[in-house]
Amino acid sequence: MSSEAISRDREGRFSRIIQSQATARIVLVVSLALTAAAWYVAREAVHGGAEDRFEFQTQELQDAITDRMIVYEQVLWGGTGLFN
Repeated sequence: MSSEAISRDREGRFSRIIQSQATARIVLVVSLALTAAAWYVAREAVHGGAEDRFEFQTQELQDAITDRMIVYEQVLWGGTGLFN
């Protein structure tokens, strides 16, 4: 066989492999798997960020309530001192 014939034979096999249904199915399955993985990673990132924001806002609110209660306590102690 000449090198030209070998080259045509390789091109023919490659063409048959690329155009086969099995290749199409493999590409579909790999694409779906990558899409599912990307969706999962994005979903976890969004949920993680939302959870972090919730925890931060909860802590800020708790600190604000504690500070306000300290101010109220100081006012009450001042009133008690005034009447004593």
